[in-house]
Amino acid sequence: MAIKKTLMLCLATILFISGIAFAQPGIPNQFYGTIKFADGKSVGAGFKLISYVNGDKAQSTYTLNRGYGSKPYIFFVLDPEGNYASSKPTISFKLYDANTGHTYSISKTAIFTKGAHTELDLKTTENYIPIASRGGGGGSTTPTTPIAPNIITTGEEEETPAEEKTKIDEVLDLIAEEKTQEAELLLEEIKAGEKNILEIADESKSLAIELAIGANDLEELELTADDYQDAVKDMNTIKKLLETVESIDNLEDKARIIKTTINLNNQIKEKIPTISKLTETKTNTKSDDNEIKKALNYATEETTKTNIDNLKNKKLISTEKYVKIYSVENKKTGKTIYKSIVIIKIPATQTEIIEVIPKQIAQNADDIIFKGIQPIILQHDPIVKFAFDDNNNQEEISYIISKNIDKASTITLAATGEKEITKTTQEPADTSITPITGRFINRVANPHAIGLIILIVLIVGMVVKSKPKLLKKATKE
Repeated sequence: MAIKKTLMLCLATILFISGIAFAQPGIPNQFYGTIKFADGKSVGAGFKLISYVNGDKAQSTYTLNRGYGSKPYIFFVLDPEGNYASSKPTISFKLYDANTGHTYSISKTAIFTKGAHTELDLKTTENYIPIASRGGGGGSTTPTTPIAPNIITTGEEEETPAEEKTKIDEVLDLIAEEKTQEAELLLEEIKAGEKNILEIADESKSLAIELAIGANDLEELELTADDYQDAVKDMNTIKKLLETVESIDNLEDKARIIKTTINLNNQIKEKIPTISKLTETKTNTKSDDNEIKKALNYATEETTKTNIDNLKNKKLISTEKYVKIYSVENKKTGKTIYKSIVIIKIPATQTEIIEVIPKQIAQNADDIIFKGIQPIILQHDPIVKFAFDDNNNQEEISYIISKNIDKASTITLAATGEKEITKTTQEPADTSITPITGRFINRVANPHAIGLIILIVLIVGMVVKSKPKLLKKATKE
């Protein structure tokens, strides 16, 4: 039962963290095509195209290559309730420019068509508004042709205005003042910072999978699985945006893309927990009779006691054990939980490992998430057993505890094969004929034979000593 529950927890974690769903409520409508301004000039890279269903905001994407919605970044308008096929709502669009904060209207609309691949070329109702409109010394009035297709994201079309002037605002001012070289240098600095922020978020995502962070953990952190999935999508968007900016020469397009990554990174911080490693310890656990005795003190069931006691008949071996402790924090609220992962290296084939986990660490085996190979639950208090044969190719076992266990420790017992028993062997007695000498006596292994020889020598001596007396008596007679 515990193993089944553990497997279901791991499966649920993988599903929500990777953003995979079993099925969408309704089949979406795919859109793709070109986007131009009112004067016929192509829309530049990094603009955000937002869709609306009967006036309500729906999915959005970024222009990155001669339009939007091209493979492999397909743009879908979703049908969350599964009723658009019958209601046939109207899909409208707007275009947002992060550089100027301006949203362009688009007059063209479409009717939602279930499962359709709709080619829809769009045009704004206004000409392009350059960065120079922010004030300053000018700037390009015509953006370059975009570079790559869009990516679906979840962010708002407008960022929250900053209280103070940011570095990206300085870049936009420099572009407007036609200070190109200064703008390029500052933009490269900002881009490097955004890459670093993304790497930190990406590491947290990987750690969330490693630590099997689930929906209950997110709820405790005052986050949701939907928020997490949105953050993962935004991270994928940033990666593609940063790849695209490398092949763009136009400064306005570059600045727009970098500013978009800044906005997305700010959203990610509020949707994904920050995971930090607090400690990592390594110990060499020695299995011996004393440790077995300690383990038996925790055993409450006879079968558990028997399994532990049977280790005495095996060859006890040492193992390497690692304990890593992490904090998982919602940076927005400061809410924090802790995760500890225990990793035990498997030292040899045909190994049996019994892990005793005190109640101060986990009240029940159901509270533990075992990764990879699942153990035999000897008792739910908990004490578990792992057994490996010659076909085992696993190098370690690991499990996760949803608390900080830095002030507690487990008992790890490991054994392999049968215990070697030293036997005393007896050499056979030498039965060869040898003169009665010290050498002969030393070679005789039977102590009874040595005693018999001594007795014969004594009798012969007595006979020799009494012979003169007997001769003398015979003469007198």
